[in-house]
Amino acid sequence: MAIKIERINNYFKASDTVTGQVRFQEPVKDVSYRENSDNVFTFNFFEQNWVGSDYTLSDFVDSNGDPFADLAALRTFLTLNTGFNTALGGSGAYHGVLDYEDVATKTTPISVTGNWTYHKLTNDGAGDYTNKLYAPLGVTDVWDTTNNQFDFTQLKLGDAVTIRIALIVTTANNFTDIDLDLFFGVGVSEYEIHMVFNSYKDSGIYELTATTMIYMGNDLTLNNPGEVRIKSDGNMDVEVTGWAIVVHQY
Repeated sequence: MAIKIERINNYFKASDTVTGQVRFQEPVKDVSYRENSDNVFTFNFFEQNWVGSDYTLSDFVDSNGDPFADLAALRTFLTLNTGFNTALGGSGAYHGVLDYEDVATKTTPISVTGNWTYHKLTNDGAGDYTNKLYAPLGVTDVWDTTNNQFDFTQLKLGDAVTIRIALIVTTANNFTDIDLDLFFGVGVSEYEIHMVFNSYKDSGIYELTATTMIYMGNDLTLNNPGEVRIKSDGNMDVEVTGWAIVVHQY
């Protein structure tokens, strides 16, 4: 007998390979696991007790019926396909944050011409405060610093992201209007998500921060780039402080 463990859409399923009996099938987000010092694995379901305390590496096979190569392979599968429970030595974060600080525009700001034409904002991610240590497992990046675009291809349909943009704008004229927006599906069939519209009575230096949330509701958003763009009716310089992206996995 072996226990086949597999992820089917948003469910984690364990079944007996001999009898076909389903040992459990629960939403991925509600399943946690832990491993003790003897490499015995147990599972927990949301608001239920730990079960299956006799599972070891040799008990498990994957969705094809093949044994896992070693403990590392089994741990990787469980970590990427179960919910959150680090307190008991279990799997990693189901949600996380990636923070990108720009360097280049601190010395060479982006020059925006005041004719209501969008300018693409850049972020090289080279700042000391860039932090990707707390990304959810399975996700290493959501921002492409080469092309200066969001890249959500490591996510999946149903996932959501909260995006916080932080800028410093220096306006040249009094009574300047600024429009900051996000664009997704770039290069295919792009669409706009409005972030903020600000008006500044006097010329000067201003911090501009905006936050919004989107979700991967279709392949257009998931599989194609996104961009941060800004436009104004007056000339200005833009320094990109950075942006933080919180990932909420479905």
